[in-house]
Amino acid sequence: MPSRDPKKRENDPVAIVVDDLSSAEKVHQDFEDRCDEWYDSYRGRLVQGSEAEAWTSKLHPPYIHQIIETILAGMLDRSLTFAVRPRPKQVEPDQWQQLVTGAQALEDLISYELDIDKFADKLRPFYLQGLICGVTVAKTYWVATSGKTKRLEMKTSEIHTGDGEFIGRLPTIQEVERHSILRDGPTFEVVDVRDFYWQEGATSIETSKFAIHKLWKLYEDIEEGYEAGIYGPEMGGDADFSSLKNAEGTTLANEDREQTYNQSSRTKDRIEVLEHWTRKEVITIANRDVVLSRKENPFWHGEFPFVVASALPDLFQVPGMSIVALVDDLQEMLWTLTNQRLDALRLLANAVMLIRTDVDDPDAFQFEPGAKWPVESVDQVKPLYVDANLPRMTLEAEGLIKGELQNITGGAPFLSGAESTSVDQKTATGVSIVTSLAQKMVQARKENFEGALSAVGRHFGTLLQQFMPEEKVIRVVGEGGAAALLSVDRLSVQGDYDYYVEVSEESMMRQERRAEAQALMQIAAQTAPVFQAVGTPLNLRPFMEDLLKAFGKRDVARYFSAQPQPQLGAGPGPPSGNGGPPGAGGPGGVTAPEASAPTSPSNQVSVSPEVFMQRALAQRGGPANAG
Repeated sequence: MPSRDPKKRENDPVAIVVDDLSSAEKVHQDFEDRCDEWYDSYRGRLVQGSEAEAWTSKLHPPYIHQIIETILAGMLDRSLTFAVRPRPKQVEPDQWQQLVTGAQALEDLISYELDIDKFADKLRPFYLQGLICGVTVAKTYWVATSGKTKRLEMKTSEIHTGDGEFIGRLPTIQEVERHSILRDGPTFEVVDVRDFYWQEGATSIETSKFAIHKLWKLYEDIEEGYEAGIYGPEMGGDADFSSLKNAEGTTLANEDREQTYNQSSRTKDRIEVLEHWTRKEVITIANRDVVLSRKENPFWHGEFPFVVASALPDLFQVPGMSIVALVDDLQEMLWTLTNQRLDALRLLANAVMLIRTDVDDPDAFQFEPGAKWPVESVDQVKPLYVDANLPRMTLEAEGLIKGELQNITGGAPFLSGAESTSVDQKTATGVSIVTSLAQKMVQARKENFEGALSAVGRHFGTLLQQFMPEEKVIRVVGEGGAAALLSVDRLSVQGDYDYYVEVSEESMMRQERRAEAQALMQIAAQTAPVFQAVGTPLNLRPFMEDLLKAFGKRDVARYFSAQPQPQLGAGPGPPSGNGGPPGAGGPGGVTAPEASAPTSPSNQVSVSPEVFMQRALAQRGGPANAG
């Protein structure tokens, strides 16, 4: 077969996209099929039909669903935010201070945009897809939408007589329609992994030469794109796209999941649109024959606008390992044993009757309590013997399998009443061991996601630097809890920054995080006088901020007063000296200057060994009780 001319292929955007998609589909089709099978196991149903007898049990309770939901509950954190720090470089002190100020402004901007975009609500499908399929994908881009909105405004209406004579004006409330900007900011969109393709052989999305996102759009959406200038000849696309009008629904996707559970089609009346991304350009084609656009990569960060994450990254490939795949066989075993136990119980409760062939009318025997069957011999009609121990034989095996389901996935086995011979879960020590191991496993998977999500902060920051208006006003909470508006200039957030996820902590349980923060705050408060005495005072505000964040408080600035607080001191009293009685408010004498020395017994933070000995003896009742 003759090789394709590279120059001819470079000038044919359709050939570029279709060729790359065809090579990627070879390995992606198998991934799609496995992902649908894992989703079936997660839902607890079987798609394929069963050839077993109609009376047998065919129950498939979703054990994996409960396991994944348990893991997901430990991984999700709705207070996830991004910290922005200037990238270290050799600059002048005033330039460095500008970068510090810009980083704080950019951090406030990203936090505001995440709230507007409902980022916390999108984390669940992002994490859930990764746990089921082994990999999950999200897309970050700038969205700008406008439309007509209505509001009530106070207007004045002129009042005239019947003859048309002007009398005056009367204020009235009228409905006014305006053209407003509905959304103008970055967004985070979860992508169906069945519609995302990467280069065959790529070990990660960073090493992939291209990334293809398959979209399903209505004809009206494409038409609006031409009218808005997103598609068309100016963007390197074809001028005529009328052939797409009859292409709706002609391209089918893998819809087994939708057909099985919802009896619906996700491609109904929609046209396949392929976005082919490289680090230099993006090509968009519809129905694999109409070029909608071909333009340079529009983003300053120069990367794919995609974030790829996996709970269990595999070796040297983009998809990781699915949580469902780890225990899918165990769930099948548990289903088999459970259904067999139920079938045995059914046989015991509904006995099979053995009837000799010389019985004239077998249907004459009514199977009911207290029934009387006249027979010539007791051997003519008798129940089939079924061992009563059969239903109990699988209970131990089912308990062991339930324990393995939890142990392998990192869930806490004792939550499901599972049995395990390796750890005695009936004791507090056993429960503590299993819980600690499960928390560490969930924490490791959580950190894998958070490492990938740091790219979201980087993309949001770059998008704001590139597309935000010259000036943007956002709401913040200032010191003292006062609501304030922050005006951010576009030039003030320019620069190179590093982005970090701000929830990756060692403690998994909320109680542990709070206990750690409280203990650290207490230590800082107790040692603050010591550091003050040696000339290196502690800044207690960061300790308090960490404590507030451990309790889920994001706007920590409102807990600090904007006004300086009065110093706590002695009340009014007589002048210093011996003129006033003790407790009258003034000191009873004059303290010598050397009393504040570190070795003075009068100093509360004295380091004198004699002072420590005196205090130790005092706590035991004095020198008389020292022996």
